Amino acid sequence: MLSLTTFADELEREKARQRTYDAMLRKARARHVTGGRVFGYDNVDVTAPEGGRSHVMRRVNEAEADVVRRIFVLASEGYGLTRITKALNEQRVSAPRAQQRRPTGWVGSTVREVLLRPLYRGEIVWNQTRKRDRWGLANRSTRPPEDRVTVVAPDLRIVSDELWTEAHRRFAERQQKYATVGRRRLDIESPYLLSGLARCAICAGGLAAHTRSHGTGKARRPVHFFACTSFLRRGPNVSANNLVGRMDVVDEEVIATLQDDICRPAVIEEAIRLALEELAPGRQGETRERLQAELAAVRDECDRLAEAIGRGGPLDALVARLQARQAHRITLERESACARWRIHTSTS
Repeated sequence: MLSLTTFADELEREKARQRTYDAMLRKARARHVTGGRVFGYDNVDVTAPEGGRSHVMRRVNEAEADVVRRIFVLASEGYGLTRITKALNEQRVSAPRAQQRRPTGWVGSTVREVLLRPLYRGEIVWNQTRKRDRWGLANRSTRPPEDRVTVVAPDLRIVSDELWTEAHRRFAERQQKYATVGRRRLDIESPYLLSGLARCAICAGGLAAHTRSHGTGKARRPVHFFACTSFLRRGPNVSANNLVGRMDVVDEEVIATLQDDICRPAVIEEAIRLALEELAPGRQGETRERLQAELAAVRDECDRLAEAIGRGGPLDALVARLQARQAHRITLERESACARWRIHTSTS
């Protein structure tokens, strides 16, 4: 029965995915907006003859388009990503909306996305990436070129072919130049304790490790420090936090705090008690029933959202809502499967 239920869930998820894909494909070929807002453009609602919104189209935002052209001009002059970023932030140029409570301002990754986006040369490319794998897990990957849909849109062109070609030529030259330097693989565990965890107390940006010379005379040697990445890579106009902390001192304080506040017998015993309480058979049955009810409601909502997308509803809001609910549904399915396994293990 568990196998049949899982198989039915997989079939239903595949049908919902196919309905959403077909609706998005039709909209992409008609040059409708199939995602969120893109810097340099405004999303304009198109009203249906019978009233209400039919679909959404893009229109060039001249103020933001000037910023895009400036980025391509700087890249064509040989500026690197960090140098372009600091130049834009120094001039307080308007930037895309910050995400995850990060400080508002330009960053190197955003500049890179602007330089590589074909929409600025008048080409709408849809279906470039896949956000989830065949099992529904969040795993972003690039789709093969034959799966992509390209639609020419001359009215959306911001950058000329000459400027695009020259900027990409200089960008490729810089990439080839620094390719020989070598970088640490991203799938290797970081040697620094707080990398990816610590945040700046002023701008909420990340803290990163960097090396600088420390000491005087013959005792001068390279030492690792933690510093605000927004100040280092974006400039003082984004973050005024120019303070640095020696890595060895900061790590010792963090480890001492963890040992004093968390690794205490009382805290460990309480965590074990809560875990055993959660694993009790009666509690697991209640949890499974709650998950099943919530899962059924989420599946119904996903079906309604997919049908609304096919009918031409407010696409950007519907797609965002559908993606969020599908992710929540996958989480509920995992929790439900774990709950069934716990019940089976405890009863056997």
